[in-house]
Amino acid sequence: KGYLVCVVEDDGRGFKVAQAEKASERRMHFGLLNMRERAEMIKAALTVDSSPGKGTKVTLRVPL
Repeated sequence: KGYLVCVVEDDGRGFKVAQAEKASERRMHFGLLNMRERAEMIKAALTVDSSPGKGTKVTLRVPL
């Protein structure tokens, strides 16, 4: 068995991941939470790496 790895990356503004997750719960915006929950449903690992001014990289690692 192996993994399927999907990476989406940009060179945009970026953001603080922990701060965005907290803010999204208060404002009823659940994009990151939904992505994490859906990854869990298929036993996948989801990572979101971002920082202000550095862009964002989202990696999904799905077991085959």
